[in-house]
Amino acid sequence: MKMLILSRTGNQVRAEVPRRVGPLWAESGAPADGYRRIHMMNNADYIFDAEEAIPQYGGARDGTRLILFQWNGD
Repeated sequence: MKMLILSRTGNQVRAEVPRRVGPLWAESGAPADGYRRIHMMNNADYIFDAEEAIPQYGGARDGTRLILFQWNGD
C-alpha cells in the first residue's frame, strides 16, 4: 500500500480528512523537443525529471524514479 507522508509532521495524508492545498509544482507551457519540464512554483531553477524515461522506449511508467535537479539553463 502506498501512502503520502507529510515531511514536516510525519503524519499520513488520508482521503477522508479534507485538506486545503495549493499547487506546488507546475508544467512548462512550451514543449522543447517534445519534452515539458515540471518545476516548483516558487523556484523554476529546480525541475523534476523521470530517470531513464526515453520516449522511444515507452517513456515514464509506473515505478519510474523521479529525480530533482538544478536546471542549468541549456
